[in-house]
Amino acid sequence: YVQMMDEAAAQDTDVLMLPHLVGSGTPELCPDDTGVLHGLRLSTARGEIVRAALEGLSFDLRRNLDILERCGLTADHIVVSGGGAKNQKALQIRSNALGRALYVPEDVQAGTRGVYLIAARSLGWIDSYEASAQFPVRTITPAGDLLGKYQRFCQLLRLMQSLR
Repeated sequence: YVQMMDEAAAQDTDVLMLPHLVGSGTPELCPDDTGVLHGLRLSTARGEIVRAALEGLSFDLRRNLDILERCGLTADHIVVSGGGAKNQKALQIRSNALGRALYVPEDVQAGTRGVYLIAARSLGWIDSYEASAQFPVRTITPAGDLLGKYQRFCQLLRLMQSLR
């Protein structure tokens, strides 16, 4: 993952990816959807494809967030965790693609932290989860406007769905 992110294009490109390599997730949940790479040229570098893949995954999440907002639900904070939350370049690409700030806890291993908190509470080491779950957070804010690219992603998705 680190090596892939090192190669990821530093700047936005015209390459788009529908990352549905095993079907699509929410909101379609269609096992027959397929992945698509659009905008390839002979000069396209591997790092551009890496970036397009990460943007595509983020654009899929953005679609879900847009649907929630149309239903009157807002996600005020997007907290990221796990191994992918350790790479600054990946976080910045995701934030740009989502058009939203990401909140990154100092300790990104949320699963491990959760297991510890449950065990500590059971053993009487802590009195409440809330008091022990506070941790420093840094914020990654969008550094570029990818709204136009997101709209092209949605157009490509609609086109591919019309071909099913």
